[in-house]
Amino acid sequence: MVGKERIGRKRLLVVVLALLIALSAPAFAGVAAGSAPEGLKTDFVVSGDGMIWLEVDGNGVKQVHYRNLTTGEERKLTNTPSAKDAPHLYGNTVVWADKGSHGPDTVYWDIYRHDLVSGLTEKVNKRDGELSNPITDGVGVVWFDRLRYGDMFYRQLATGDVYNLGEGMFPALANGLVVFRNSRDGGLSMMDLRIGRSWPLVRLGGTNAVDWFVFNGSYVLWKQRYGSGERQYLILDVIQPFAEQVELTPMTVWNREYAVMTIGDTQAVFVVDEDGRAAVKGVDLSTGRVYEVNVPAGNIVGFSGDRLVLVMEDGSVSFVELPIPQGDPGESPGDESPGGESPGDESPGGESPGDESPGGESPGGESPGGGSPGGESPGGGSPGGGLPGGGSPGGGLPGGGSSGGDIPSGGAGIDGEDVGDSSETEIRKRIGPEGGELSGEDGQARLRIATGTFAAEIEVKLEKVQADAYETIDSNGRKLEAHEVWSVSAGAAFDRSAELALGYAARPDWREVREKLGIYAYDESSGRWTYIGGITGREEGFVLAEIQRPGLYAVMLREVTFPDIRSHWARQAVETLAARGIVDGKTGESFDPNGLLTRAEFAKMLVLALGLEVESSAPSPFADVPDGAWYVSAVKAASEAGLFTGDSGRFRPEEPMTREQMAAVLVRAVGMRGGDVEEGADLSGFRDAVSVSGWAREAISRAVGLKLIEGSGDALHPQGTTTRAQAAVVIYRLLNRLNLL
Repeated sequence: MVGKERIGRKRLLVVVLALLIALSAPAFAGVAAGSAPEGLKTDFVVSGDGMIWLEVDGNGVKQVHYRNLTTGEERKLTNTPSAKDAPHLYGNTVVWADKGSHGPDTVYWDIYRHDLVSGLTEKVNKRDGELSNPITDGVGVVWFDRLRYGDMFYRQLATGDVYNLGEGMFPALANGLVVFRNSRDGGLSMMDLRIGRSWPLVRLGGTNAVDWFVFNGSYVLWKQRYGSGERQYLILDVIQPFAEQVELTPMTVWNREYAVMTIGDTQAVFVVDEDGRAAVKGVDLSTGRVYEVNVPAGNIVGFSGDRLVLVMEDGSVSFVELPIPQGDPGESPGDESPGGESPGDESPGGESPGDESPGGESPGGESPGGGSPGGESPGGGSPGGGLPGGGSPGGGLPGGGSSGGDIPSGGAGIDGEDVGDSSETEIRKRIGPEGGELSGEDGQARLRIATGTFAAEIEVKLEKVQADAYETIDSNGRKLEAHEVWSVSAGAAFDRSAELALGYAARPDWREVREKLGIYAYDESSGRWTYIGGITGREEGFVLAEIQRPGLYAVMLREVTFPDIRSHWARQAVETLAARGIVDGKTGESFDPNGLLTRAEFAKMLVLALGLEVESSAPSPFADVPDGAWYVSAVKAASEAGLFTGDSGRFRPEEPMTREQMAAVLVRAVGMRGGDVEEGADLSGFRDAVSVSGWAREAISRAVGLKLIEGSGDALHPQGTTTRAQAAVVIYRLLNRLNLL
C-alpha cells in the first residue's frame, strides 16, 4: 500500500480539454496539417522548471517544443511530417501521441517519448491501436487504446517492458499510482502499480459521470455531471484511508462551462461561471477550502510547484503566487459526501486467528517474483494485479509433469478375470471387493476400482463410443473440443471414487495446452457436459480424474479467455482456472483482473479448485451467511473442511481478504490434502515482517516457504487485500503444489 507520507516532488498534470468533448470528437481531432497558421501554439504543459507545447511549423505540422522556465532556453524536440497531439512532461521525459508511420486516414496513433538529457526519441508502444493521452511520471508512461471500454497500458522506461493494465480510459500517472475513468459506470478508480491492485474511488452510474479530472499522486480533483444537467467540482485525498470526497462547489447548472483545471503540489485551480464571467478558483488541497484567485489576462497552463503559470498573448510567461488561505476563506466546501474508497477502506480490520480467510495474497500479489511477463513492474511493483517483480506468473510452476505415475499400464486381467470378449473399444471385467483395474489394448483408457467399492463381484465395462453422437457444449453453453468418449458401466453403484485415466495421444497439439484439459461427464437430462477434474501433469499424454458413478466421460478442451487479460501477467493462471470451471467472468465478457476479491468469492474459488462438497444438511455455521446466499454452499463446504473458522460466529463474506488470512487458509489446504506444511521461511528479509499479526506469523512463514506467496519486492503487505487476478495465481500455485494440475 502506498505510504501516507506526501511525496513532495514537483509535478503537474494539466488538462485543458473537457472529457465530454474528448469523447464526442475523433481521437486527437484538431487543425488539419497545412491549414493552421505558422507559429500557432497549443497544448501547453508545465512540470517543475520545464514547459512544453505544440507549435505549427512552416508546413502546417505541429511540432513539440520545450522551454526551461528558469533560463529561458528553448528547444524544438521534433521535426517530422507526422501529426502530433496530447504532449505531457515530467522531469526530463516528454511524451506525446504521434501518427508516426500511420497514414492520415487511419485511426491509429503511436506513443512517443523524448529524453531531454540524452536527446533520445523513441516509440513507446509495441502494438498498434487508437492510442491516446499518454502521461508520464518519469519512471513509466501510461496511455489507453480507445476501444469501447478502453484498454490501458503501462511502459516501464528503464526496462522497456509494456504491461496491459486492463479496462479503463484517460489514465493519469503519478508516483506509481494510476487514476482512471471507469468505462462502464463513469466513475473513477485507482491502481497501485507497486502492489498490483485497484479499487474504486468514485462510484457513479446511470447518467451521472466524471467529466474530467486531474491527479498529482496524492489528490484527485474532478468535475462531475449529473443527469439533471447540474455540475460540481469535488476533491479526494487518495492516500489517507477512509478519506471522504469534499464538495468544492454546489451542484449547479452553469450557463457556460470552462475546460480549465490544473493541480500543483498543495494547491489546485479550476474555472467556473459566475454571473456570466469566468471566475478562477483556488483550492487548498489539505483542507479543501476554496478561494478566489485574481490572475492577469492570459492562458492558464499549469503549475510550477505551487506557482500558477500563465502564457500571455505576446508569448511571454507569467507566474502567479497563490495566497495561502488564512482562516475562513470566505468560501468553504459544501457538504462532504462520502465516497472514494482508499486502499485501506475495504480491509477487514483486526480479525482473530480463527478468521483467517484467503488473504490478499497477490498472485504475484506479491508479484510473481523474478521475471514475470516482461520483467519488472512499474513503480517497483506490478501493474495491475500484482505483476512482475517476482517470479513467473504461475509462481515459477513447472511447465509439465513427470511421466509415469501410479496407474499400471498393463492390460486386462489385473486383479480380475476376463469375462467375454474384450476389444480395443470395449473392456469388460468382473471386479470384487478387493478392487481392480481395466485397461484397453491401446492403453488410452484405464479405470482403477478401489478396494471396497463393491461388496461382491460385479461386472464392469469400459467402452469407446461414437463421439459425434453427442453435442459437445458445457453447462454454460460454451463450445468444447472433444477427443474420445468412453462409457463406464457397472452392475452396481460405486461405494467409493474410481480413478479414470483417458489419453489423448492422437492430439499432440493438446500437449501445449494440457493444463486446460479435463475429464467431462455427460448429463443425460440436459445434454450438456460437466467438468469433473483433470490432473494432467502426472502422466504424459493422459488426464486423470476421480469419478463417482458410471456414465459417459471424455477428455475435452475448453478454451476460455477474456479481452481484459490478453496481455495480462496472470493470463495463464486465469485461463487455466477458467478452463477448469474454477473462475469465470465478472460481467459480460470481462474477467475484471484488478477487481477486489471478497472472502465469499475466494471461498468459492477454493472449494471448486479442491473439489469440496457440502457433507451435511445443517444450516450455515455463520450468522452472516444466510441459507439463500449464492455462496452458502461454498462457505459451508470450506468450513466443514476446516479451511475457515470465522470470527465470533461471523464469516464477513463481503469483506476483502487480507494476505495473512489467505496464507493461513492456503497452508490449511495443503495440510488437508496431506502435503508437507512444516517447512517455513525466514521472514526477516521483508521490511514489513513486524506488521504480520502474531496469529498469522507461522502461516505466512510456511506459505512463503511453500512458495504459495512470495511478497511484493521486499514487502509482504500482510494486511493488504487481493485482486481477482492475484487470487487466480495463488489458486494456480496451490493446485500445482498439490499435484492437481
